[in-house]
Amino acid sequence: MALAGLAGLNVDLTSALAKIVQQDIDSSCKNMPELALLYAEECGWVLEVLTSDVKEIQNRFTQAGVPNHFIGSTKSYGVDSNIPIACNGKLFYTTVKNLYKQWERISFEVEKLQANTDCAIEEFRNSDLVAVLREEGINSDREMMACLLKANFEVHDVTMSDLLSGWVGGSATEETEKEVINQPDVALLHNKSERFECRWSSLRIADSKAMMLSKLVGSVRCWVAHGEGRFSFRDQNILDNIKAQKCVAMHYVDDNGKPTETYPMNPNGSTEGIAGLCSQDGRHLALMPHPERCFAMHQWPTYHQILIVNPI
Repeated sequence: MALAGLAGLNVDLTSALAKIVQQDIDSSCKNMPELALLYAEECGWVLEVLTSDVKEIQNRFTQAGVPNHFIGSTKSYGVDSNIPIACNGKLFYTTVKNLYKQWERISFEVEKLQANTDCAIEEFRNSDLVAVLREEGINSDREMMACLLKANFEVHDVTMSDLLSGWVGGSATEETEKEVINQPDVALLHNKSERFECRWSSLRIADSKAMMLSKLVGSVRCWVAHGEGRFSFRDQNILDNIKAQKCVAMHYVDDNGKPTETYPMNPNGSTEGIAGLCSQDGRHLALMPHPERCFAMHQWPTYHQILIVNPI
């Protein structure tokens, strides 16, 4: 039910286990009674109802002589939704995505027996495609590729010449680009410090339209490395409109977590500490920090001991 609806769950088996009669538990499950509850070879039914109807429905089942247990509730939507399972003080923690992969694995093993094994493996391991676009003079493309490969993407290295191959009217395209560049509403200027800045900076991900950051609102540390990273706006109205449209994705912050223009916490002097912007539809994200340079924990100069790395 959770997999089909991509819904998170809060599961607590403690009260259900308390109702199990020890004599009914097979000897092989004496030390793990939760297995007897979850994998009993008898008719069972999981029913989702409104919270307000739980007691009434349980009473009706009890009056009819049907054993019943309240085992939890559904919550947030999405493949990354959490599923904590509590059982007599023990806690098992996972996500919808992880359980979905385990569930899908069974179908994969059956498919290998029923069809061509190589085809089944190729389909199961098929990854999402992503292109890393690079132009002459850019950097961090290799780090970005490594980060995406670690996240199980199929990564393709694409250059601007690859995109322009076969296009006509090159001079016309160049003139159009010049017009755009000559009249920017937003520009990246040289750092206020007048030098290249490479720092481990404090950032705050804003509540914005950026799809890639929608579940990451809050504070984070990240590398910055640039000589021209100061966001500048043609006039105040443009900045106000960007803020009203919730297109400011990230800020440099001070020790109190507040956006700052103070150096060196703001390494480039960017207006209102802005470190990243997104498009109005949230699909395009432009950042000055380099998250691809700190996706592995050995790339962090320092971190809190309770920080946990989620295995990919």
